Amino acid sequence: MSRSPCFLIFLAMTMGLSVPVTTRAQNLKSGVSNSILMAVADSAFNRGNFVRAKLAYIRILKTGPNNSRAAYQLGRLTPPGSEEAILFFRRYVLLEPQDPWGHMALGDALAKAGRLQKARRRYEHAIKLAPKERDVWIGLGRILQKAGRTDETIKAFERWSSAHPSDALAWRELGRVRQRAGQLREATQALKRALTIAPDNKTENRLRSVQAQAAPAVMPLIGSSWDSDGNVIYRGEVSGTALVFNRARLGVQAGWTQTGDPKQHATALEFTLTGNWRPRGTLKLNGRVGLAEVRGPEDATHQSQMTPVFHLRARWQAPANGPAGELRLTHTPIMSTPFLLVQPVVLKEGRSIFSAPVYGPIRIRGLGRLGLLKSAVDRNTRIGYGGALTFRIMPGLELSGQYQAMTYKRTTQAGYFAPDLLQTVEVTSYFESSRLWPVEFALDIGIGMQRVTPHDSRAYSWGQAFRLWALISWYFEPGRQLMLEIEGYDSVAAGEALTPSFGWRYGSALLSLRWGLGS
Repeated sequence: MSRSPCFLIFLAMTMGLSVPVTTRAQNLKSGVSNSILMAVADSAFNRGNFVRAKLAYIRILKTGPNNSRAAYQLGRLTPPGSEEAILFFRRYVLLEPQDPWGHMALGDALAKAGRLQKARRRYEHAIKLAPKERDVWIGLGRILQKAGRTDETIKAFERWSSAHPSDALAWRELGRVRQRAGQLREATQALKRALTIAPDNKTENRLRSVQAQAAPAVMPLIGSSWDSDGNVIYRGEVSGTALVFNRARLGVQAGWTQTGDPKQHATALEFTLTGNWRPRGTLKLNGRVGLAEVRGPEDATHQSQMTPVFHLRARWQAPANGPAGELRLTHTPIMSTPFLLVQPVVLKEGRSIFSAPVYGPIRIRGLGRLGLLKSAVDRNTRIGYGGALTFRIMPGLELSGQYQAMTYKRTTQAGYFAPDLLQTVEVTSYFESSRLWPVEFALDIGIGMQRVTPHDSRAYSWGQAFRLWALISWYFEPGRQLMLEIEGYDSVAAGEALTPSFGWRYGSALLSLRWGLGS
């Protein structure tokens, strides 16, 4: 009996010592097992047996959830941009917060998934950890470019290339993004600098392309159109442009337009100065200003008249597929029929378009326009408005539903159709592709309904409407391009209500050439 307390104390001490010994043995065994598995996984990865490597890394994470190498490798082995890859790289970053390469890997995965703002923040964090690493700056520049932040991309590449002037890759990237921003002279300088450091065929080809874009160019154009009212239009035009300033082209344009119907014809000769300017990567301006001389039939009493011509178009696009806007100002004679031309009927109009993202690939778009039509017999005002909901199915492919309306203040005797209200509801699809390079094409189709309400009358019934626009471009040499543009309408009334007709059809074709003189 006296030995019982001693026995119990000895048993307790034995059990207390055995537990940590057993735990240490299990941990030691697990560590050895993970080391073996890591060697097996790395060996399979290096041999290209990615299935076996992935299974081994998964087993390592199950027994050792804090194994950062296994998390990083699994991120590399999963589909780029997938949610699984993002989760693995997030785990790695939590385990190794001071490793800039982990933040870069997570940033690349987020960018691939389209989460560009979060990707940018990861790269900015990597720059704080490793400000002297080239891959961090190059990667940030590429993320910014993908997000559409062209000006910020240029600054990132400039900052690195100025601090490391012997880095050919940085100069190549800077030249490429400057070309996309329309900064052709600066792009040429950057690419030449890259070639001086490290000659490369791709860089030489890009340099030739930039120099061809920057060279002076001549652009002839011919075309014709017709409509169901018997109006036929023939057009001829030639223009020339040159890069006068770093981001601006100036030129001249001379055009000839002849309109005819079964009763008469009229001709307009036009001479304008043209300009294109891109002060920032997000803003584009182009316009032309000049005079148009309108000539009626030789035996007619109409004398030749000079009419000022003015067109201005400003386009703005926020980065990262953000809001976008467009403004157009026009002062021009209407050339759709000879009767409208010989008066002439002059259109002064302002038009604006604004679009903004709603959720994901869905955008909302609104448009408005205000115009004044002045003729020999009267003045009229027209107001247009509309909206659309657009769904971006994939890059280069959009589907939208839209409504547009146009109203004229009063009817007119000037020869154009001026209803109290013209309404159009349609489903449209826009598609563009360059997969068949050097051939590119774009297609815009609209199918819907249209209704006309004349002044002092009830609205007519809705009728079917169809429209088609297509552009095919062939880049047969750098700086040299052949383009064919086709347009067609089959609707209740003319597209802009400029001809007095119900049940209207229209077709046109334009063939143009851009010939770079330095190509």
